[in-house]
Amino acid sequence: GSPSGWTVDRVVAGKFVGLGIGWLLGLVVSLVITSQPLLALVVSLLVAFGAYFLPDLMLYQLGYDRAERITTDLPDALDLLTISVEAGQPFETALRHVAESSSGPLRLELGRMLQEMDLGMGRTAALKAFGERARVPEARALATSLAQADTLGVPIAKVLRVQATQLRQTRSQR
Repeated sequence: GSPSGWTVDRVVAGKFVGLGIGWLLGLVVSLVITSQPLLALVVSLLVAFGAYFLPDLMLYQLGYDRAERITTDLPDALDLLTISVEAGQPFETALRHVAESSSGPLRLELGRMLQEMDLGMGRTAALKAFGERARVPEARALATSLAQADTLGVPIAKVLRVQATQLRQTRSQR
């Protein structure tokens, strides 16, 4: 999802700054609490390693929250897409309507997929890229079936109906 401001350089710098600050803070606090230098060194190293891995944990949590939000929003968006396509709208127009009415990371991903198609990327390639970026099994399955339907010439409305039913069942089972 590429959170804003979270470049690779910033994350790596944050890890090393956290390592240094964690070690210093851990050392000072341990020396104040205990008079044993060896124990203070061990505690400060543990705090330093914890601070070093803090950016990784934060990124993991952001990614997990994003995936959960996409998983939650996808069935409703797919229902709206199915209804729009079955009502006679072209796929891209229906997808644009769904992207405008969605929110959160799903809206961003659908918008990016539409932007890629507008810039000349084929529908199949844009769908596969969406499935890879979303990192949600349901989105990958949807992208794969829509790409196969597009390649084989199967009516997209039928594929959407089956996928919507399957996503609703999966959501109910959760």
